[in-house]
Amino acid sequence: MAYAVLLIGGRQYRVQVGDTIEVDRRVGEEGQTLTWDEVMMLKPSVQDGKPSATEEPSATEEPSATEKASSAANKPTSQGRTTSPFIGEPFVEGAQVQGVIAGQGRSTKILVFKKKRRKGYKRLKGHKQPVTTVKITHIRFPGSAVQ
Repeated sequence: MAYAVLLIGGRQYRVQVGDTIEVDRRVGEEGQTLTWDEVMMLKPSVQDGKPSATEEPSATEEPSATEKASSAANKPTSQGRTTSPFIGEPFVEGAQVQGVIAGQGRSTKILVFKKKRRKGYKRLKGHKQPVTTVKITHIRFPGSAVQ
């Protein structure tokens, strides 16, 4: 399955199509589509986990171990894409991740406890961060249609 690493609000998320993630509050209502262009890495999927007919070695001589590793990762699949990841510097140009807002809410409670020893000073405060739940619907690779 293809996956992407994207930057949302200063945090990195590794997502696949169909994943549900919680991000810091985004303005919008349920069902609204969000698009992120700050994709740091993309990894295409390999169909059925097997190499296609175009990936079979045709040379009679045996390549070295390093040549095997580098050439196998960059050979095109049956649909013409490579199986090696797209790594951005810092972002992959032309890549996008789309998601649909599944809900708005608050995260689990975080307790903030302050204490000064031997002084009788203790404070306990709770906090719930507002979050948006997003379901990932599409991953677009550079120069291709929706995946």
